Amino acid sequence: MRRSIKQKIFYYTHPKLYQMMISSLKKTEEKVIWILKHFPETRNSDNLLLFMYWDKCDGLDADNFLDEAVITKLTPSESITRCRRNIQNTYGMFLPTEESVLEEREIKQEAVRDWAIQEQKMSSHNIQKA
Repeated sequence: MRRSIKQKIFYYTHPKLYQMMISSLKKTEEKVIWILKHFPETRNSDNLLLFMYWDKCDGLDADNFLDEAVITKLTPSESITRCRRNIQNTYGMFLPTEESVLEEREIKQEAVRDWAIQEQKMSSHNIQKA
């Protein structure tokens, strides 16, 4: 993960303040927004977003990543990625920084939309037959 020079200086000189800032946020969506804003590379990868969220917000680190008590308290991955999708798709904020990621997500979104329309047509056709 690449941080800007400004982020690195702030993070390494004020780690407790940095942690206090994110821990003051209560809602998952607020935390996701904070991460997307401060770590732009997380806009391109849900896996990186999950790692950063669990690290910064839930306290998962190299020392406790196998601890069942910690793992069971992690915010569900679907909740985090759903917030990211909502922030990017509904509000148009913190969009991917890589054009290829944006294009790939648009194609997937269109495929899901087409599938939903097809399913709706099929179900209404079956209702009319009955």
